[in-house]
Amino acid sequence: IFTHVLGFDNAARLSSGRRDMRTWPAFSPRGSLDKIYFRGGLRLLAARRCRLAISKVASDHLPIVVDFDLSG
Repeated sequence: IFTHVLGFDNAARLSSGRRDMRTWPAFSPRGSLDKIYFRGGLRLLAARRCRLAISKVASDHLPIVVDFDLSG
């Protein structure tokens, strides 16, 4: 995959272990549609799905909220 060759990491996958974050409603999701790619001096601190009520009204996907350390 081109993202790996170019040195990008997927925050949604790294924070949840080996599986992608499930951010859309499905009976048996097989993968993730929503991703956040990063590289360079960013260090991933945390990534999570936002489950606020407004999120469920705004879209059929849950937003991914990511915290990065920018000091590196």
